[in-house]
Amino acid sequence: TIDNVDIYLNDKKLRDNFVFRTATPFLELAAKQEITIGIAPKNSTSVQDVYKKFPMTLQADANYVMMLNGDSPNTISLDVYNNGMQEASANTKVALLFANSTATTPTLDFMVDGTTLHRDVAYGDYTSYFAFAPTTYRFDLSDGENILKSYEARFGFWKGGSAVVYTSGNMDGAHPTFKLYVALPNGGTFPLIEVDPNQIEGRGGDIDASIVQVETHGNVVDDYLKTIIRLPRPANVRLSILNSAGQPVRNYKFGIKDKGTNSIELNTHDLTSDMYTMHWKVGREVHVQRIVVVRY
Repeated sequence: TIDNVDIYLNDKKLRDNFVFRTATPFLELAAKQEITIGIAPKNSTSVQDVYKKFPMTLQADANYVMMLNGDSPNTISLDVYNNGMQEASANTKVALLFANSTATTPTLDFMVDGTTLHRDVAYGDYTSYFAFAPTTYRFDLSDGENILKSYEARFGFWKGGSAVVYTSGNMDGAHPTFKLYVALPNGGTFPLIEVDPNQIEGRGGDIDASIVQVETHGNVVDDYLKTIIRLPRPANVRLSILNSAGQPVRNYKFGIKDKGTNSIELNTHDLTSDMYTMHWKVGREVHVQRIVVVRY
């Protein structure tokens, strides 16, 4: 969000000079009556300095996560998640909630160890909690087609706990400030360690062609073509189809496919009878297959 701010609860200052990218512990607030969260410039002298008010009525015995987003008084928002957790449901797990707090990435996919866990998380939105074993993971952030950032996340120390994993800062501009942060229920926060996505064991920018399997069901097709792609890790998948004269007739962008088995079906009913060459681009590797379309 913007520079450090003061936070008011009704007419009382709740936090003085609240620092960017920090968090409070869970606080006890009045329920079943309207309260107002106010935002004022740092070092304010009274509630009269509040420039943004967020009235709300909270339910009793409920936990809420609130994220202050925005980069100016005109764009600031308080985004609320109604089903917060102060701990995991089992003491053998870690409960993680993901949040997109970056305006320059309107939607994000959150990936964990090569699997897309949450798709199209909009700016200001939260996912639901997900229970993980307390160990080390790789978190990837994707725009649906490309991996934007990758991080190492170590949660072995937080057995039985919960946490909010949130984006912060901007990816754009000459001096990007983007980071992926973790907030704990006790108010502790820390950034995750960014890693080179091409150097992470288990995935990379170059996909080894010998361990990627592209299988097309039948080389003679009419109206539909089914292809199975098996990936050792996530990869951006594209397809170009060329006719027998070498002219491109179709181009597809399938975006990032998860590790494991992916099934892709194509409608070929409007391709004329001919022999076609399919160039599957998986990561930076290209797999070539040929099909014959027969019209009777």
